Amino acid sequence: MLSDPPRTEVIMKKGAEFTSSFEEESQAMIAAATWIAENCDHRSNALILTDSQSVCRALQGASHEIDHLRMVLESLPAQVTIQFVPGHCGIPGNEEADQAANTARTVEGPRRQTSQCGIMPHINSAIKDAPCREEEKHVALAYSAMSSAKEKAIKSRDDQTELERLRAGHHLDLRYYANKLNPAIPPNCPCCGHASETVVHWIECPGTLAARQEIFGMVEVDLSVLSSHPQQSLALARKTLRGVGKDNSHQARELQS
Repeated sequence: MLSDPPRTEVIMKKGAEFTSSFEEESQAMIAAATWIAENCDHRSNALILTDSQSVCRALQGASHEIDHLRMVLESLPAQVTIQFVPGHCGIPGNEEADQAANTARTVEGPRRQTSQCGIMPHINSAIKDAPCREEEKHVALAYSAMSSAKEKAIKSRDDQTELERLRAGHHLDLRYYANKLNPAIPPNCPCCGHASETVVHWIECPGTLAARQEIFGMVEVDLSVLSSHPQQSLALARKTLRGVGKDNSHQARELQS
């Protein structure tokens, strides 16, 4: 191995303002591939060395993040080999490459445009708000026991829509939600008189107790049944949300549509 590998050309480009190590390593490989395309032909054998194990693994897989890099590499006329090398000090040429990368930060000219993948980690770290409003925290519980097999068992599009509305608390037959769409509809529960018929109240309401016992085989259930027992949850909704006292819900339906 050469102790001091010869340097023919150094390519330096400014990275994006918001980016990631994976993205910048991908862009560096694109720059190397572009140089190969401009300086080599079908008789050439080119070796690209990288200390990014994640980029190498992505190239072996089917990640869409590097579709452009994969397309550039596949279009090269030369025979190209990509070799992973650990990014440790002492490897010939490594320190010189690191120095060039640091110098590239001060190169004149505009930065590369920030991508969605590059900005998302910064957005996520900057968001300090709670994941949802207090009145919507029930949604996490409603989705806490999701099962793809049970979801696929629900074939009807209408049933799928009704289930999602229940989980979100936006079911049109819940008086609390109907009141938001049409203030003329009172928000109180027609079964027990509770001040607000939300999905949280509905699953615990004394007026649905007998139906819960019949359908779930128990009285004490919480909103997790909306994902753990979707079919039974739909049965409970049909039995308790379309009965007496719901004749005004069509007004909410018209407003929503």
